[in-house]
Amino acid sequence: MTNFHAESERFAVWLDTHGKGRYQRQRDELLGRCPRPDHEDEHPSFRYNVSKDCWICTCGGGKGSDLRCELGYINSPSRPASRPGVAKRTEYALTNERGDLIAKHVRLDKTDGTKSFVWLGPTGETGLNGTPLATLPLYNLPKLLAAPKPSGVIVTEGEKKCEALQEHGFLAVGTTTGASGCPSDESLRPLVGHNVYLWPDNDEPGRLHMEKVGGALHRLWVTVRVIAWSEAREKGDDAADFFKRGGTVEGVRDLLRDAKPWTAATEVPKTECVPSALDASVARLAALPCLEYEKIRKGEAKKLGVRADALDRGVQAARRAAGHGAGNDRKLQGRALALADAEPWPEPVDGAALLHDLAAVFRRFLVLPDGAAEALALWSVFTHTHDTFQVSPRLAITSPEKRCGKTTLLSILGALVPRPLPASNVTAAVVFRAVEAARPTLLVDEVDTFLSNRDELRGILNSGHTRAGAYVVRCVGDDAEPRQFTTWAPVAIACIGRLPDTLADLSRAGLTEPPRVGSY
Repeated sequence: MTNFHAESERFAVWLDTHGKGRYQRQRDELLGRCPRPDHEDEHPSFRYNVSKDCWICTCGGGKGSDLRCELGYINSPSRPASRPGVAKRTEYALTNERGDLIAKHVRLDKTDGTKSFVWLGPTGETGLNGTPLATLPLYNLPKLLAAPKPSGVIVTEGEKKCEALQEHGFLAVGTTTGASGCPSDESLRPLVGHNVYLWPDNDEPGRLHMEKVGGALHRLWVTVRVIAWSEAREKGDDAADFFKRGGTVEGVRDLLRDAKPWTAATEVPKTECVPSALDASVARLAALPCLEYEKIRKGEAKKLGVRADALDRGVQAARRAAGHGAGNDRKLQGRALALADAEPWPEPVDGAALLHDLAAVFRRFLVLPDGAAEALALWSVFTHTHDTFQVSPRLAITSPEKRCGKTTLLSILGALVPRPLPASNVTAAVVFRAVEAARPTLLVDEVDTFLSNRDELRGILNSGHTRAGAYVVRCVGDDAEPRQFTTWAPVAIACIGRLPDTLADLSRAGLTEPPRVGSY
Protein backbone atom coordinates (compact mmCIF):
# COMPACT_ATOMS: atom_id res chain seq x y z
CA MET A 1 0.00 0.00 0.00
CA THR A 2 1.48 3.37 -1.00
CA ASN A 3 1.78 6.27 1.40
CA PHE A 4 -0.90 8.03 -0.65
CA HIS A 5 -3.26 5.05 -0.26
CA ALA A 6 -2.51 4.86 3.46
CA GLU A 7 -3.38 8.53 3.80
CA SER A 8 -6.67 7.90 2.00
CA GLU A 9 -7.42 5.03 4.38
CA ARG A 10 -6.78 7.30 7.37
CA PHE A 11 -9.17 9.84 5.88
CA ALA A 12 -11.77 7.09 5.45
CA VAL A 13 -11.46 6.23 9.15
CA TRP A 14 -11.68 9.92 10.02
CA LEU A 15 -14.94 10.16 8.04
CA ASP A 16 -16.49 7.42 10.17
CA THR A 17 -15.79 9.54 13.25
CA HIS A 18 -16.52 13.01 11.94
CA GLY A 19 -19.01 12.31 9.15
CA LYS A 20 -22.74 11.73 9.37
CA GLY A 21 -23.14 8.19 10.69
CA ARG A 22 -21.36 5.04 9.64
CA TYR A 23 -20.25 4.52 6.05
CA GLN A 24 -20.71 1.26 4.19
CA ARG A 25 -17.53 -0.16 2.65
CA GLN A 26 -17.79 -1.69 -0.83
CA ARG A 27 -14.35 -2.64 -2.09
CA ASP A 28 -12.48 0.67 -2.40
CA GLU A 29 -15.51 2.88 -1.91
CA LEU A 30 -17.30 4.32 1.11
CA LEU A 31 -21.04 4.87 0.73
CA GLY A 32 -23.17 7.00 3.01
CA ARG A 33 -24.65 10.40 3.71
CA CYS A 34 -22.74 13.42 2.40
CA PRO A 35 -20.45 14.69 5.17
CA ARG A 36 -20.47 18.31 3.98
CA PRO A 37 -22.27 20.55 6.52
CA ASP A 38 -24.05 22.43 3.72
CA HIS A 39 -25.80 19.29 2.40
CA GLU A 40 -28.54 17.59 4.41
CA ASP A 41 -29.31 14.51 2.31
CA GLU A 42 -31.90 12.19 3.84
CA HIS A 43 -30.70 9.18 1.85
CA PRO A 44 -27.12 8.05 1.18
CA SER A 45 -25.82 10.00 -1.82
CA PHE A 46 -22.08 10.19 -1.09
CA ARG A 47 -19.30 7.96 -2.46
CA TYR A 48 -15.60 8.24 -1.60
CA ASN A 49 -13.09 6.18 -3.60
CA VAL A 50 -10.14 5.44 -1.34
CA SER A 51 -7.80 4.16 -4.08
CA LYS A 52 -8.41 7.17 -6.33
CA ASP A 53 -8.89 9.71 -3.53
CA CYS A 54 -11.93 11.29 -5.18
CA TRP A 55 -15.54 11.75 -4.15
CA ILE A 56 -18.95 12.56 -5.58
CA CYS A 57 -22.30 13.49 -4.11
CA THR A 58 -24.92 12.24 -6.57
CA CYS A 59 -27.65 14.34 -4.98
CA GLY A 60 -25.86 17.67 -4.54
CA GLY A 61 -23.76 17.41 -7.69
CA GLY A 62 -20.44 18.02 -5.94
CA LYS A 63 -17.26 16.20 -6.85
CA GLY A 64 -13.50 16.63 -6.76
CA SER A 65 -10.58 16.12 -4.40
CA ASP A 66 -10.75 19.13 -2.03
CA LEU A 67 -13.14 17.51 0.44
CA ARG A 68 -10.43 17.45 3.13
CA CYS A 69 -10.21 21.24 2.99
CA GLU A 70 -13.99 21.66 3.12
CA LEU A 71 -14.26 19.42 6.20
CA GLY A 72 -11.27 20.85 8.06
CA TYR A 73 -9.26 17.60 7.85
CA ILE A 74 -5.52 18.11 8.45
CA ASN A 75 -3.40 16.31 5.85
CA SER A 76 -0.87 13.76 7.06
CA PRO A 77 2.86 14.49 6.53
CA SER A 78 3.00 11.20 4.60
CA ARG A 79 0.86 12.62 1.81
CA PRO A 80 3.04 12.80 -1.35
CA ALA A 81 4.21 16.20 -2.58
CA SER A 82 2.32 15.58 -5.84
CA ARG A 83 -0.93 15.87 -3.84
CA PRO A 84 -0.27 19.14 -2.00
CA GLY A 85 -2.36 20.39 0.88
CA VAL A 86 -4.18 23.71 1.08
CA ALA A 87 -2.14 26.55 2.53
CA LYS A 88 -4.81 29.24 2.27
CA ARG A 89 -8.52 29.36 1.45
CA THR A 90 -10.07 32.63 0.25
CA GLU A 91 -13.75 33.19 -0.55
CA TYR A 92 -14.94 35.90 -2.94
CA ALA A 93 -18.64 36.80 -2.94
CA LEU A 94 -20.37 37.65 -6.23
CA THR A 95 -23.48 39.79 -5.91
CA ASN A 96 -25.99 41.14 -8.41
CA GLU A 97 -26.99 44.78 -8.89
CA ARG A 98 -29.29 44.57 -5.83
CA GLY A 99 -26.54 43.20 -3.62
CA ASP A 100 -28.00 39.69 -3.48
CA LEU A 101 -25.43 36.89 -3.18
CA ILE A 102 -25.21 34.94 -6.44
CA ALA A 103 -22.28 32.64 -5.75
CA LYS A 104 -19.00 32.30 -3.90
CA HIS A 105 -15.73 31.69 -5.72
CA VAL A 106 -13.34 29.82 -3.42
CA ARG A 107 -9.63 30.09 -4.16
CA LEU A 108 -7.46 27.32 -2.72
CA ASP A 109 -3.75 28.21 -2.63
CA LYS A 110 -1.78 24.96 -2.34
CA THR A 111 1.38 24.29 -0.41
CA ASP A 112 3.32 23.71 -3.65
CA GLY A 113 2.48 27.17 -5.01
CA THR A 114 -0.32 26.04 -7.32
CA LYS A 115 -3.97 27.00 -6.93
CA SER A 116 -7.43 25.69 -7.69
CA PHE A 117 -10.94 27.13 -7.56
CA VAL A 118 -14.27 25.85 -6.30
CA TRP A 119 -17.69 27.39 -6.97
CA LEU A 120 -20.29 27.42 -4.21
CA GLY A 121 -23.92 28.41 -4.64
CA PRO A 122 -25.62 31.08 -2.50
CA THR A 123 -26.61 28.46 0.12
CA GLY A 124 -23.18 26.80 0.15
CA GLU A 125 -23.86 23.96 -2.27
CA THR A 126 -20.97 22.96 -4.50
CA GLY A 127 -21.26 24.07 -8.12
CA LEU A 128 -23.43 26.61 -9.91
CA ASN A 129 -26.35 24.32 -10.72
CA GLY A 130 -25.83 24.73 -14.45
CA THR A 131 -25.46 28.52 -14.48
CA PRO A 132 -23.08 29.50 -17.34
CA LEU A 133 -19.97 31.27 -16.11
CA ALA A 134 -20.39 33.95 -18.79
CA THR A 135 -23.66 35.11 -17.23
CA LEU A 136 -22.20 35.68 -13.74
CA PRO A 137 -21.85 39.33 -12.67
CA LEU A 138 -18.49 41.05 -12.52
CA TYR A 139 -16.72 40.84 -9.18
CA ASN A 140 -17.09 44.10 -7.21
CA LEU A 141 -20.22 45.07 -9.16
CA PRO A 142 -21.86 47.13 -6.34
CA LYS A 143 -18.92 49.55 -6.18
CA LEU A 144 -18.94 49.88 -9.96
CA LEU A 145 -22.65 50.73 -9.96
CA ALA A 146 -22.12 53.29 -7.19
CA ALA A 147 -19.34 55.10 -9.11
CA PRO A 148 -20.24 58.26 -11.05
CA LYS A 149 -20.02 58.17 -14.85
CA PRO A 150 -17.58 58.42 -16.42
CA SER A 151 -15.04 56.92 -14.02
CA GLY A 152 -11.82 55.12 -14.75
CA VAL A 153 -12.35 51.37 -14.15
CA ILE A 154 -9.62 48.73 -14.26
CA VAL A 155 -10.72 45.26 -15.39
CA THR A 156 -8.65 42.30 -14.19
CA GLU A 157 -8.87 38.56 -14.69
CA GLY A 158 -10.13 37.22 -11.40
CA GLU A 159 -10.87 38.61 -7.97
CA LYS A 160 -7.45 38.66 -6.28
CA LYS A 161 -6.01 41.32 -8.60
CA CYS A 162 -9.20 43.35 -8.33
CA GLU A 163 -8.88 43.31 -4.52
CA ALA A 164 -5.24 44.43 -4.74
CA LEU A 165 -6.22 47.47 -6.82
CA GLN A 166 -9.19 48.25 -4.56
CA GLU A 167 -6.92 48.22 -1.51
CA HIS A 168 -4.82 50.95 -3.15
CA GLY A 169 -7.77 53.19 -3.95
CA PHE A 170 -8.53 52.24 -7.57
CA LEU A 171 -11.96 51.35 -8.89
CA ALA A 172 -11.62 47.82 -10.28
CA VAL A 173 -13.75 44.84 -11.26
CA GLY A 174 -12.77 41.26 -11.97
CA THR A 175 -13.96 38.74 -14.54
CA THR A 176 -14.87 35.32 -13.17
CA THR A 177 -15.02 33.14 -16.28
CA GLY A 178 -11.38 32.08 -16.20
CA ALA A 179 -8.90 32.84 -18.97
CA SER A 180 -10.66 30.65 -21.51
CA GLY A 181 -14.02 32.40 -21.22
CA CYS A 182 -15.47 35.89 -21.50
CA PRO A 183 -18.34 37.58 -19.65
CA SER A 184 -21.53 38.03 -21.66
CA ASP A 185 -22.52 41.41 -23.06
CA GLU A 186 -25.15 41.69 -20.32
CA SER A 187 -22.54 41.06 -17.60
CA LEU A 188 -20.26 43.73 -19.12
CA ARG A 189 -23.04 46.28 -19.68
CA PRO A 190 -22.49 48.03 -16.27
CA LEU A 191 -19.15 49.24 -17.71
CA VAL A 192 -20.95 51.27 -20.40
CA GLY A 193 -20.32 54.97 -19.88
CA HIS A 194 -17.03 54.45 -18.03
CA ASN A 195 -13.43 54.68 -19.23
CA VAL A 196 -12.20 51.09 -19.06
CA TYR A 197 -8.60 49.92 -18.68
CA LEU A 198 -7.80 46.24 -19.25
CA TRP A 199 -4.94 44.81 -17.17
CA PRO A 200 -4.13 41.39 -18.69
CA ASP A 201 -2.09 38.73 -16.93
CA ASN A 202 1.29 38.56 -18.62
CA ASP A 203 0.89 35.20 -20.28
CA GLU A 204 -0.74 34.03 -23.48
CA PRO A 205 -4.06 32.91 -21.89
CA GLY A 206 -4.29 36.21 -20.01
CA ARG A 207 -3.70 38.29 -23.13
CA LEU A 208 -6.22 36.28 -25.14
CA HIS A 209 -8.78 36.63 -22.36
CA MET A 210 -8.52 40.41 -22.31
CA GLU A 211 -8.62 40.44 -26.12
CA LYS A 212 -12.05 38.78 -25.86
CA VAL A 213 -13.18 41.21 -23.17
CA GLY A 214 -11.96 44.15 -25.24
CA GLY A 215 -13.87 42.91 -28.27
CA ALA A 216 -17.07 42.53 -26.25
CA LEU A 217 -16.73 46.04 -24.77
CA HIS A 218 -15.94 47.38 -28.23
CA ARG A 219 -19.32 46.07 -29.40
CA LEU A 220 -20.94 47.91 -26.50
CA TRP A 221 -19.26 51.19 -27.54
CA VAL A 222 -17.16 51.40 -24.39
CA THR A 223 -13.92 53.40 -24.44
CA VAL A 224 -11.23 50.78 -23.80
CA ARG A 225 -7.49 51.07 -23.21
CA VAL A 226 -4.92 48.35 -22.50
CA ILE A 227 -2.37 48.58 -19.69
CA ALA A 228 1.13 47.42 -20.59
CA TRP A 229 3.40 46.74 -17.58
CA SER A 230 6.74 46.46 -19.32
CA GLU A 231 8.55 44.96 -16.31
CA ALA A 232 6.11 42.08 -15.91
CA ARG A 233 7.72 38.66 -16.07
CA GLU A 234 6.48 36.05 -18.56
CA LYS A 235 5.02 33.98 -15.73
CA GLY A 236 1.56 35.48 -15.59
CA ASP A 237 2.57 38.58 -13.61
CA ASP A 238 -0.56 40.59 -12.84
CA ALA A 239 -1.87 43.60 -10.92
CA ALA A 240 -1.41 41.86 -7.55
CA ASP A 241 2.21 41.02 -8.45
CA PHE A 242 2.75 44.68 -9.36
CA PHE A 243 2.30 45.71 -5.73
CA LYS A 244 4.16 42.65 -4.37
CA ARG A 245 7.19 43.73 -6.41
CA GLY A 246 7.17 47.22 -4.94
CA GLY A 247 4.75 48.97 -7.29
CA THR A 248 3.13 52.15 -6.01
CA VAL A 249 -0.11 54.04 -6.51
CA GLU A 250 1.72 56.60 -8.60
CA GLY A 251 3.16 53.75 -10.66
CA VAL A 252 -0.36 52.55 -11.49
CA ARG A 253 -1.34 56.08 -12.46
CA ASP A 254 1.62 56.18 -14.83
CA LEU A 255 0.45 52.93 -16.41
CA LEU A 256 -3.05 54.35 -16.83
CA ARG A 257 -1.69 57.49 -18.49
CA ASP A 258 0.42 55.41 -20.89
CA ALA A 259 -2.32 52.86 -21.70
CA LYS A 260 -2.98 52.52 -25.43
CA PRO A 261 -6.46 52.48 -27.02
CA TRP A 262 -7.78 48.95 -27.60
CA THR A 263 -8.14 47.77 -31.17
CA ALA A 264 -8.62 44.29 -32.56
CA ALA A 265 -4.93 44.38 -33.47
CA THR A 266 -3.74 45.54 -30.01
CA GLU A 267 -0.46 43.88 -29.15
CA VAL A 268 0.34 43.78 -25.45
CA PRO A 269 4.12 43.67 -24.94
CA LYS A 270 5.11 40.04 -24.45
CA THR A 271 7.96 37.65 -24.92
CA GLU A 272 8.05 35.32 -27.88
CA CYS A 273 5.40 32.60 -27.67
CA VAL A 274 5.09 29.29 -29.49
CA PRO A 275 2.28 29.19 -32.07
CA SER A 276 -0.53 26.76 -31.27
CA ALA A 277 -1.32 23.72 -33.38
CA LEU A 278 -4.43 25.51 -34.64
CA ASP A 279 -2.33 28.50 -35.76
CA ALA A 280 0.03 26.17 -37.60
CA SER A 281 -2.88 24.47 -39.38
CA VAL A 282 -4.35 27.82 -40.44
CA ALA A 283 -0.96 28.97 -41.76
CA ARG A 284 -0.62 25.74 -43.75
CA LEU A 285 -4.09 26.14 -45.27
CA ALA A 286 -3.48 29.80 -46.06
CA ALA A 287 -0.52 28.81 -48.23
CA LEU A 288 -2.66 26.53 -50.43
CA PRO A 289 -4.05 27.62 -53.83
CA CYS A 290 -7.64 28.80 -53.50
CA LEU A 291 -9.26 25.87 -55.36
CA GLU A 292 -7.29 23.29 -53.40
CA TYR A 293 -8.30 24.95 -50.15
CA GLU A 294 -11.96 24.98 -51.25
CA LYS A 295 -11.89 21.21 -51.81
CA ILE A 296 -10.65 20.38 -48.31
CA ARG A 297 -11.99 23.25 -46.17
CA LYS A 298 -14.97 21.39 -44.69
CA GLY A 299 -12.94 18.31 -43.82
CA GLU A 300 -10.18 20.42 -42.26
CA ALA A 301 -12.73 22.42 -40.27
CA LYS A 302 -14.21 19.20 -38.90
CA LYS A 303 -10.79 17.89 -37.88
CA LEU A 304 -9.95 21.16 -36.15
CA GLY A 305 -13.33 21.32 -34.40
CA VAL A 306 -14.38 24.69 -35.86
CA ARG A 307 -17.07 25.84 -38.27
CA ALA A 308 -16.09 26.12 -41.93
CA ASP A 309 -16.93 29.83 -42.08
CA ALA A 310 -14.78 30.45 -38.98
CA LEU A 311 -11.90 28.62 -40.65
CA ASP A 312 -12.43 30.77 -43.77
CA ARG A 313 -12.02 33.93 -41.69
CA GLY A 314 -8.88 32.60 -40.07
CA VAL A 315 -7.36 31.64 -43.42
CA GLN A 316 -8.22 35.02 -44.94
CA ALA A 317 -6.68 36.83 -41.97
CA ALA A 318 -3.52 34.72 -42.33
CA ARG A 319 -3.32 35.53 -46.03
CA ARG A 320 -3.71 39.24 -45.36
CA ALA A 321 -0.99 39.07 -42.71
CA ALA A 322 1.25 37.35 -45.27
CA GLY A 323 0.60 40.11 -47.80
CA HIS A 324 -1.67 38.14 -50.09
CA GLY A 325 -4.62 40.50 -50.06
CA ALA A 326 -8.07 39.52 -48.82
CA GLY A 327 -7.77 35.87 -49.50
CA ASN A 328 -6.31 34.97 -52.94
CA ASP A 329 -9.57 33.12 -53.62
CA ARG A 330 -11.43 36.23 -54.73
CA LYS A 331 -10.56 39.81 -55.55
CA LEU A 332 -12.65 42.34 -53.69
CA GLN A 333 -13.85 45.42 -55.52
CA GLY A 334 -13.82 48.83 -53.94
CA ARG A 335 -11.59 49.60 -51.01
CA ALA A 336 -11.50 48.67 -47.33
CA LEU A 337 -12.96 51.06 -44.77
CA ALA A 338 -10.17 53.09 -43.19
CA LEU A 339 -11.74 55.27 -40.49
CA ALA A 340 -9.39 57.21 -38.27
CA ASP A 341 -10.07 57.70 -34.56
CA ALA A 342 -10.10 61.26 -33.28
CA GLU A 343 -6.88 62.28 -31.54
CA PRO A 344 -7.67 63.62 -28.03
CA TRP A 345 -6.61 67.19 -27.36
CA PRO A 346 -3.61 67.11 -25.03
CA GLU A 347 -5.04 69.74 -22.64
CA PRO A 348 -8.46 70.31 -21.01
CA VAL A 349 -10.94 72.11 -23.28
CA ASP A 350 -13.46 74.81 -22.33
CA GLY A 351 -16.74 73.22 -23.44
CA ALA A 352 -18.68 76.47 -23.83
CA ALA A 353 -15.91 78.06 -25.90
CA LEU A 354 -15.69 74.95 -28.07
CA LEU A 355 -19.42 74.99 -28.83
CA HIS A 356 -19.25 78.71 -29.63
CA ASP A 357 -16.38 78.13 -32.08
CA LEU A 358 -18.17 75.21 -33.73
CA ALA A 359 -21.33 77.24 -34.24
CA ALA A 360 -19.21 79.98 -35.82
CA VAL A 361 -17.73 77.47 -38.28
CA PHE A 362 -21.19 76.44 -39.49
CA ARG A 363 -22.31 80.07 -39.84
CA ARG A 364 -19.18 80.91 -41.81
CA PHE A 365 -19.95 78.48 -44.62
CA LEU A 366 -23.74 78.22 -44.51
CA VAL A 367 -26.79 80.41 -44.26
CA LEU A 368 -28.85 78.73 -41.55
CA PRO A 369 -32.19 79.09 -39.73
CA ASP A 370 -32.13 80.48 -36.20
CA GLY A 371 -30.72 77.96 -33.72
CA ALA A 372 -29.47 75.56 -36.41
CA ALA A 373 -25.78 76.40 -35.91
CA GLU A 374 -26.06 75.72 -32.19
CA ALA A 375 -27.91 72.44 -32.86
CA LEU A 376 -25.20 71.36 -35.29
CA ALA A 377 -22.47 72.22 -32.78
CA LEU A 378 -24.20 70.23 -30.05
CA TRP A 379 -24.73 67.23 -32.33
CA SER A 380 -21.07 67.28 -33.39
CA VAL A 381 -19.98 67.08 -29.74
CA PHE A 382 -22.64 64.42 -29.08
CA THR A 383 -21.02 62.11 -31.64
CA HIS A 384 -17.81 62.08 -29.57
CA THR A 385 -19.72 61.08 -26.41
CA HIS A 386 -22.18 58.77 -28.15
CA ASP A 387 -21.39 55.68 -26.10
CA THR A 388 -22.50 57.39 -22.86
CA PHE A 389 -26.10 57.89 -24.08
CA GLN A 390 -29.13 55.62 -24.28
CA VAL A 391 -30.84 57.55 -27.12
CA SER A 392 -29.23 58.61 -30.40
CA PRO A 393 -31.26 61.30 -32.21
CA ARG A 394 -30.77 61.39 -35.96
CA LEU A 395 -29.66 64.68 -37.47
CA ALA A 396 -32.11 65.51 -40.25
CA ILE A 397 -30.76 67.92 -42.90
CA THR A 398 -33.66 68.77 -45.19
CA SER A 399 -34.32 71.45 -47.79
CA PRO A 400 -37.21 72.22 -50.17
CA GLU A 401 -35.03 72.09 -53.29
CA LYS A 402 -31.58 71.15 -54.52
CA ARG A 403 -28.41 73.23 -54.17
CA CYS A 404 -29.26 74.48 -50.68
CA GLY A 405 -26.00 73.41 -49.04
CA LYS A 406 -26.80 69.96 -47.63
CA THR A 407 -23.70 68.32 -49.10
CA THR A 408 -21.54 71.21 -47.92
CA LEU A 409 -22.92 70.74 -44.43
CA LEU A 410 -22.14 67.01 -44.48
CA SER A 411 -18.59 67.82 -45.61
CA ILE A 412 -18.14 70.13 -42.62
CA LEU A 413 -19.52 67.47 -40.28
CA GLY A 414 -17.08 64.99 -41.81
CA ALA A 415 -14.21 67.12 -40.48
CA LEU A 416 -15.70 67.39 -36.99
CA VAL A 417 -17.19 64.01 -36.05
CA PRO A 418 -15.29 60.81 -35.11
CA ARG A 419 -14.80 58.06 -37.70
CA PRO A 420 -16.90 59.73 -40.42
CA LEU A 421 -18.35 57.45 -43.11
CA PRO A 422 -19.92 59.53 -45.91
CA ALA A 423 -22.18 57.80 -48.45
CA SER A 424 -24.63 58.91 -51.11
CA ASN A 425 -26.29 55.50 -51.36
CA VAL A 426 -26.38 52.58 -48.91
CA THR A 427 -28.23 49.29 -48.49
CA ALA A 428 -29.66 47.75 -45.34
CA ALA A 429 -26.89 45.13 -45.21
CA VAL A 430 -24.20 47.79 -45.56
CA VAL A 431 -25.53 49.83 -42.63
CA PHE A 432 -25.56 47.13 -39.96
CA ARG A 433 -22.37 45.44 -41.17
CA ALA A 434 -20.47 48.74 -41.37
CA VAL A 435 -21.66 49.76 -37.90
CA GLU A 436 -20.74 46.37 -36.43
CA ALA A 437 -17.29 46.38 -38.04
CA ALA A 438 -16.16 50.00 -37.93
CA ARG A 439 -18.27 52.01 -35.40
CA PRO A 440 -18.62 54.96 -37.81
CA THR A 441 -20.57 58.19 -37.77
CA LEU A 442 -22.84 57.72 -40.78
CA LEU A 443 -23.24 60.79 -43.03
CA VAL A 444 -25.84 59.77 -45.61
CA ASP A 445 -26.60 62.13 -48.50
CA GLU A 446 -29.21 62.03 -51.30
CA VAL A 447 -31.58 59.93 -49.19
CA ASP A 448 -34.55 61.14 -51.24
CA THR A 449 -33.19 59.21 -54.25
CA PHE A 450 -33.18 55.72 -52.71
CA LEU A 451 -35.07 55.47 -49.39
CA SER A 452 -38.73 55.89 -50.32
CA ASN A 453 -39.50 52.24 -51.22
CA ARG A 454 -36.90 50.47 -49.05
CA ASP A 455 -38.70 49.55 -45.86
CA GLU A 456 -35.87 47.31 -44.60
CA LEU A 457 -33.33 50.13 -44.77
CA ARG A 458 -35.71 52.54 -43.08
CA GLY A 459 -36.33 50.01 -40.30
CA ILE A 460 -32.61 49.56 -39.69
CA LEU A 461 -32.03 53.32 -39.55
CA ASN A 462 -34.92 53.54 -37.09
CA SER A 463 -33.55 50.71 -34.94
CA GLY A 464 -30.37 52.58 -34.02
CA HIS A 465 -32.30 55.31 -32.21
CA THR A 466 -32.18 53.59 -28.81
CA ARG A 467 -29.29 51.54 -27.47
CA ALA A 468 -31.54 48.77 -26.13
CA GLY A 469 -33.12 48.13 -29.53
CA ALA A 470 -30.14 48.85 -31.76
CA TYR A 471 -29.73 45.32 -33.10
CA VAL A 472 -30.65 43.23 -36.11
CA VAL A 473 -30.29 39.45 -36.38
CA ARG A 474 -29.20 37.62 -39.52
CA CYS A 475 -28.25 34.03 -40.34
CA VAL A 476 -24.64 33.82 -41.53
CA GLY A 477 -22.11 31.16 -42.54
CA ASP A 478 -22.45 27.69 -43.95
CA ASP A 479 -24.45 26.60 -40.91
CA ALA A 480 -26.86 29.58 -41.12
CA GLU A 481 -26.00 30.51 -37.55
CA PRO A 482 -28.12 33.39 -36.17
CA ARG A 483 -25.80 36.32 -35.38
CA GLN A 484 -26.51 39.69 -33.80
CA PHE A 485 -25.38 42.96 -35.41
CA THR A 486 -25.45 46.35 -33.74
CA THR A 487 -26.94 49.44 -35.41
CA TRP A 488 -25.96 51.80 -32.58
CA ALA A 489 -24.21 54.72 -34.29
CA PRO A 490 -24.64 58.49 -34.81
CA VAL A 491 -26.42 59.15 -38.11
CA ALA A 492 -26.92 62.35 -40.13
CA ILE A 493 -29.34 62.14 -43.07
CA ALA A 494 -29.66 64.73 -45.86
CA CYS A 495 -32.52 64.86 -48.35
CA ILE A 496 -34.76 67.12 -50.41
CA GLY A 497 -38.22 67.32 -48.89
CA ARG A 498 -39.39 65.47 -45.79
CA LEU A 499 -37.98 62.33 -44.32
CA PRO A 500 -40.34 59.38 -43.77
CA ASP A 501 -42.49 60.02 -40.70
CA THR A 502 -40.74 57.46 -38.49
CA LEU A 503 -37.27 58.87 -39.21
CA ALA A 504 -38.48 62.45 -38.93
CA ASP A 505 -39.87 61.66 -35.48
CA LEU A 506 -36.47 60.31 -34.38
CA SER A 507 -34.67 63.50 -35.48
CA ARG A 508 -34.16 66.35 -33.09
CA ALA A 509 -32.52 68.87 -35.41
CA GLY A 510 -33.26 69.86 -38.97
CA LEU A 511 -32.85 72.64 -41.48
CA THR A 512 -36.42 73.61 -42.29
CA GLU A 513 -35.43 76.63 -44.34
CA PRO A 514 -33.10 76.45 -47.38
CA PRO A 515 -29.51 76.90 -46.09
CA ARG A 516 -27.54 78.79 -48.70
CA VAL A 517 -23.86 78.07 -49.16
CA GLY A 518 -21.69 81.00 -48.13
CA SER A 519 -19.30 82.78 -50.46
CA TYR A 520 -16.13 81.86 -48.55
